[in-house]
Amino acid sequence: KLNCVIIDGFGKGYGFKNGMPVNGINHSWNAIEFNNKWHLIDATWGSGYAENINGKAVSKFRFCDYWFDVNPKEFIFNHFPDSSKYQFLPKVYTREQFRKLIYVEANAVFAMGFSLDSLLLNIKANPNFQLPEVYNPGKIDFKFETLPMSKKLNSKSTYNFKFISKSTDETKFVLLNNNNLIEFEKSEDLKFIKNVNNLVPGMLHFGKLSDSQIEIIISYEVL
Repeated sequence: KLNCVIIDGFGKGYGFKNGMPVNGINHSWNAIEFNNKWHLIDATWGSGYAENINGKAVSKFRFCDYWFDVNPKEFIFNHFPDSSKYQFLPKVYTREQFRKLIYVEANAVFAMGFSLDSLLLNIKANPNFQLPEVYNPGKIDFKFETLPMSKKLNSKSTYNFKFISKSTDETKFVLLNNNNLIEFEKSEDLKFIKNVNNLVPGMLHFGKLSDSQIEIIISYEVL
């Protein structure tokens, strides 16, 4: 027998933008207790996403295992329970603190390897901190060990990108700095490492190269 509760609260979901109000209840999710620990689950978000089609939100099926047993410290970025006991955090957030938390697509950002601890430190040091633009590719078959956390990069600095790929095909990962294409080389242990410097002011994109097309996944601004 498992203890399971339905939790009502506010979810920063489809259409949400930083600064929007987070009043009332607009979503529900679950917590299940086993092995003397509560585990957070959002089966709704785990089953798919909403897409804007002709001005209407249309549900699209796309299974996402991230939303089944989520770290409470990550869950709070998108979910605010009406009862604070269901945050399952040693120090609970107020609704106003939740409103001020930057909006992140957690199932993409944290699944890709963006460091939760680094993110929290950056937010604490700079309330106006911004992550780079992250575009959810659906299937996330890589995970970063190191990458720049801030949206804005200095053209005179050096930045390290290091990640592990779970892909079994010949996926080509690249960086695109304006028109300069930088390819990653895969090592025997499926790790990709690239130090970049002398960047040209403009944009720096990380993505996958296929048939001369780049699927952009992360975008930075180079100043």
